[in-house]
Amino acid sequence: MNEVASTLKPLPIFVGLKPNQLQSLFQLCKREDYAPGQTLCEYGAPSYRLFVLAKGRLEVLAEDGGHLAVIEPVNAVGEVGFITRKPRSATVRAEEPSSVLALEAYDFENLVEQDLELRASIYRNVIRWLGEKLCDANDMIVRYRRIYEPGTAPVSAAAPAPAAARQPATFAVGTEFDEKEEANEVAGLFYKLLGQQPSAAQLAEDRQTYFLLRRNGRSREDIVYAVKWTTRYRPRAKRFSIVRLSIKDAFESRWSV
Repeated sequence: MNEVASTLKPLPIFVGLKPNQLQSLFQLCKREDYAPGQTLCEYGAPSYRLFVLAKGRLEVLAEDGGHLAVIEPVNAVGEVGFITRKPRSATVRAEEPSSVLALEAYDFENLVEQDLELRASIYRNVIRWLGEKLCDANDMIVRYRRIYEPGTAPVSAAAPAPAAARQPATFAVGTEFDEKEEANEVAGLFYKLLGQQPSAAQLAEDRQTYFLLRRNGRSREDIVYAVKWTTRYRPRAKRFSIVRLSIKDAFESRWSV
């Protein structure tokens, strides 16, 4: 069961499943090894398999072969197409020697037909997960409109972000009161999601981390997304500084095929 917990349990579509349900899914998976350069799935191909990367590193490529992202353990590959049956939206190949668990659609469908509770749990997770991705996509649209269309009003009813958030490249640390408030708000969200109460000294340290991220070109929306990702997938985190270390992983996890 330890092997099952370390491979399937952390995946968003399998969150909350019972140990025996995870075991049933795990038993259907077949281990496959890929050498560097070998392809797991190609753009436009049918989506009849779900992969779980257990070891190694994969590269996600666009239709024209351009690099989109990398995938590291433990992460699912092809879950969107696997559930929706839409053709693959990207090509995935091994960047280094990699081991995956492959789940066939036929075997999966037979299993969930026999276990209605399992089917309901998985599809509920999928709905939540796709909903989060839709919200993330909307956030990114707003962000890029602010960057590339100066003066464009936000599409939501929420209050507009401070000018610094719309122009991260010119963000000046510590010059405006609202910058400090913005940093406190985002760092406070991190601790709120974890159910923790930071000290004043800790918040002062966290503001410096926030300002560093902003100086490096990250918008407020970027950092909020990374906060939510970190608290969801690294719930044992204690310090806001882990967000700075996790932000690259958080944005690479946006991509699914």
